[in-house]
Order: sequence, then structure tokens, then C-alpha cells
Amino acid sequence: MEHSFISSILEISYMSLYAITLVFALWRYPKYFDTPLRYLPILFLYTFLNELLGNLVAIDENIALTFSDLTDNSIIYNLYTIISYLYYYYVFWSFSKNPIAKKYILYGGIIFLISCGINVFLQSFASDSQVISYTIGGCVLLFCTISYLWHFIFLKQKFEYKQTILFWLSLGLSIFYMGYLPLKINWFYDAARGLGASYTSKIFHLSLIIIMYSFFVIGFYKMKRPLSKIVIM
Repeated sequence: MEHSFISSILEISYMSLYAITLVFALWRYPKYFDTPLRYLPILFLYTFLNELLGNLVAIDENIALTFSDLTDNSIIYNLYTIISYLYYYYVFWSFSKNPIAKKYILYGGIIFLISCGINVFLQSFASDSQVISYTIGGCVLLFCTISYLWHFIFLKQKFEYKQTILFWLSLGLSIFYMGYLPLKINWFYDAARGLGASYTSKIFHLSLIIIMYSFFVIGFYKMKRPLSKIVIM
């Protein structure tokens, strides 16, 4: 009973945060509409609708998403993973002023796409979570975010980094993927042994989502122009 109550609270919280983040992103849109971040509201809206549809598929067996009347929601999240990863790569690549870093991000994106193609032959894209491509893509994204945060530590110029949305996006994404990638791999091995995800791991996952989107909201609340002052790795 207690477990069910906690899970319900966390599920309501993270879905609410999706909507709140979208509202804050639209509120601050005039401050970044002319930057590579201008597609963030679309991504957040897609995230919210994607999660909503994924939950409906999980609880309603009458919803069919493939020609074989498959009711699994994996295809929804697999498509979302590719789109979100590629967009975040584009954002960090665009803001980067370092030719070497831009090259690494480009190569990382190519490796991710290749892993997506390979993963399709190993697991069903329609019914299985693409663990290999998700993990590789997450590592590439962590390279982007951690490199950005690492660069900020050694900045000498006086600039309020807490007022840059990219800082808060990087912080939120870093915390989420550092916690979730090991969990994702562990779930895969547990599933291979016929074991389901534990209650603790589910709570940890939801908590990571809440933390990440809380940082996003803080970033939009604190952000100021001009974004041209943002310096990346």
C-alpha cells in the first residue's frame, strides 16, 4: 500500500514537471528563439505526449501501434530516444567553439546512428528497448554535458553561469544519464534472466526524471540574455 502510494506520487510529479517545463520553456522563448535551443519547446511537448501515449499503451491492451496489433510501448520510446539524442547533439555541437570538440560530437553522433542500425538486427525495434544504442547514445551525450560543465569550472571571465539555460540542461542531463544508464543495463540483464524491474529501481528512475526536469525549470527561471556569452568546451 505504501509502495503504491509513493509510486503514484512520483508518477504524478514527473508528469506534472513535463507540463511545467513546457510552460517555462514557452515563457522564456523570446530569450532563445534565435538560437539552436529554439526547438526545445517542441521536444518538451513531444516528451510529454510521448510519455502520455506510452502510459496509455502500457495500460490499455486495445491500443495497437503496429501492423501486427502489437500493444507494446517500446517503439514509442525507441523513436523518442533517437530524436532527443540527435537534437541534444545538435545543440552542443552548435554552441561549441572548439573544432576538436565539434568533431568528437559529430563522430559520436555517427557512432550512435550506426549502433541504432546494428541494434535493430539484435533486438526488435517495435517491441524491445534498444539497449545498445541507448547506452552508446547516452555516453555520447554525457561527453557533451560533462565537457560543458568541466569547462565552466575553469572559466576565468566573470559570468553568471547560473543564468545560462545550457548550464542547467547539462547539469540535469548529466545527473540523469549517470544514474539511469547503469540502471538501464541492469534491467536488460535482469530481463534476460526472466526477472522484472524492482520497486526500488523504478523509484530511483522516477526520482532521476524529477531531478532532471527540476533543473530544467530552474534554468528557464534564471536564464538571461544574451546567450551569445555562453562558452562551451
